[in-house]
Amino acid sequence: MDFSNWLVYMTAAGGIVTMSWITEQIPAFGVLSPALKRFIHWTGATILALAAWAIVKFVPAETLETIEPVFRIIAGNFAAIFLSQTFHSASVMWETWKNSQAGKG
Repeated sequence: MDFSNWLVYMTAAGGIVTMSWITEQIPAFGVLSPALKRFIHWTGATILALAAWAIVKFVPAETLETIEPVFRIIAGNFAAIFLSQTFHSASVMWETWKNSQAGKG
């Protein structure tokens, strides 16, 4: 996915997905009331989507093409970290399940 396509994605569901990830990284977010969580989530997703739209609308295509390599580096690192965390979590869950089954045989 190139930078321009990613920005278009952010104007749709990408803002919601990104805000979900961001809020999961903040421990204090978990203790907030459900109504406040929804408000923060909606507001953040809306700001991200509007910012992405503004970039697509007002930043020249040549500028986006110039910064695309930087985006690819950042996105690649994020994807690698996210996947490694996912595999680690799956490994921990597998070991927990395997240990819980050890005494049942």
